[in-house]
Amino acid sequence: VSVRHFQDYLFENYGVPTSIGSIEGAVNVLSMSFIKEADAKKYGALPLVKLVNDRIMLNEEFENLYDNKEFKAYVDDALDYGEQRFLADYDPKKYYHGFKLYGSYTRKDACRILNWAKDESSVVYGYKIKYDTCPIFVTYEKSKNISDSTKYEDRFIDRNNFHWLTRSRVNLFSKEVSAIEKSKTLKLLFIKKSDDEGAEFYFMGEVTHKRSIGSSIMNNGQELSIVEILYAMNVPVEPKLYKYFEG
Repeated sequence: VSVRHFQDYLFENYGVPTSIGSIEGAVNVLSMSFIKEADAKKYGALPLVKLVNDRIMLNEEFENLYDNKEFKAYVDDALDYGEQRFLADYDPKKYYHGFKLYGSYTRKDACRILNWAKDESSVVYGYKIKYDTCPIFVTYEKSKNISDSTKYEDRFIDRNNFHWLTRSRVNLFSKEVSAIEKSKTLKLLFIKKSDDEGAEFYFMGEVTHKRSIGSSIMNNGQELSIVEILYAMNVPVEPKLYKYFEG
């Protein structure tokens, strides 16, 4: 099937407007190109689909396996479950750039949904700017065991504004700060209260840059440059979740 035809199919049958980039991103995952080699082995390291001249095709080996009735039954069951879960959950009013507001996501999920070519979750750390996107991951309550240079005072000022700090050794003239300040850079905020919550973060929505302030932070007696940034929450934080983080 052509990418364009599949795009039309999704809209006509599910009412979902889908970009060409998102379809190609999904193909990138199913072809195993996105997945790290070590992770691919967990899935049998078998590409399921491929993209040839703008057409999505089944991988020949997978297609041959699908001829087996038992194997086909398992695959169809997984597809049916995925479809039903989507139909029960999807509400366009609650989704922003592919993420459900207040839904839980890992760094890997963010790389995948933002259609990054590779899983770069291991080097995202607090944030990473790629393809005009910038997912920001914040642990609200910092561990006492981390170094002073990473004890950032990231916090809500109120339900409409968030105070955030870049990594240390960054200043107002750094390229990443310039990129963050650009309106075309999509900035998405993910927060978990503490490391006890595991690898998943709540998606808090898109944020808009309001102001950057040059500052500094001390680390073992050394003063390091840092930039404080004030973000406006595009969607005010839901009161109960705001209370949870602040409590």
